[in-house]
Amino acid sequence: MLVLTAKPVKAELRQADISPFTPDLENDKAILIKGWNEDELGEILNDFVEQDLSAFVAFRIEIQKRFESSFALTFPQDIHPDEFVSLINYLRYPFGFDLTGRSIVVAGQTTLNSDFDGLPKSVEGEQASLYLPENNERNDLVYLQTESGVTLAKSCNEGVWRRVKEVRLSSAVESLVSEEHPPYDRIASPPE
Repeated sequence: MLVLTAKPVKAELRQADISPFTPDLENDKAILIKGWNEDELGEILNDFVEQDLSAFVAFRIEIQKRFESSFALTFPQDIHPDEFVSLINYLRYPFGFDLTGRSIVVAGQTTLNSDFDGLPKSVEGEQASLYLPENNERNDLVYLQTESGVTLAKSCNEGVWRRVKEVRLSSAVESLVSEEHPPYDRIASPPE
């Protein structure tokens, strides 16, 4: 297991547009990744951690190798939901990596709470899977699907989740999460 830690920051450096956040040491946030090797994943995570995180509370990432090119990330000290969503996107579209001919699959899992800005109150307390939509041409969208079948989308450049009709869940994401035991097997097509 490899552990990366973001540097602690001074409270006065917090940006006004970032919501207050109290880390939950009992959080269940996790990210599954397939397609990077261990060295590449380490470099991508180091790059992410070294970005300007002055607005966020320090966090720690634990990396567990699952298969040859498949990993699970957990956050024992929690991670701000905005950073969590950004990391899911960054793991698929990192800076400085040639993605030509690569099959990179990323999915997150968590219980939703009021720390997730812009979510309808009706989904708080639900388990949710976060993933990049199939045929994602914008490279900044993250989708969220709750256990009750509500599907929402958010651009990494915007602060609001919006309802979407199409699930856009790829078979690669379904396959990635099905390799794992609960809680990762919760991604599913919405109820009919």
